Amino acid sequence: KCLKIQTMKLEALFPLSKTVEIHSLFVQFLSSISFDCSMLVDFVISNETDFDHFLVDYFQSLLNDSGKERFKSACQERDAMKKKEKVAERSKGDAKKEVESIEIA
Repeated sequence: KCLKIQTMKLEALFPLSKTVEIHSLFVQFLSSISFDCSMLVDFVISNETDFDHFLVDYFQSLLNDSGKERFKSACQERDAMKKKEKVAERSKGDAKKEVESIEIA
C-alpha cells in the first residue's frame, strides 16, 4: 500500500515520474547512504518515517515476476555509471598531471 501511495503522490507531483524505475531509485538511495546497514536500521525503527512500510512493499515488489530482473538491471546500471565516473576522474587527473608537467618544463 505504502509503495503504491508514495508512487501515486510522486506521479501527482511529477508527471514524468512514471518513467522512473522504483528499483533504480532504491539502489540510488542505498548508494547515497553508502550501503550503510545501520542507517537502514535507523530508518526502519524510526517513529518519524514510514520506511518500514515502504521496505515491506518494496520487498514484495521484488517477489513479482519481473522485480528481481529489474532490480538486477538497476544494480548493473549503477555499476556502469560508477565505472564511467571513475574513468572520467582518471581522465581529469591525467589531464591535470599533463598540465603540471607542461608548467614545470
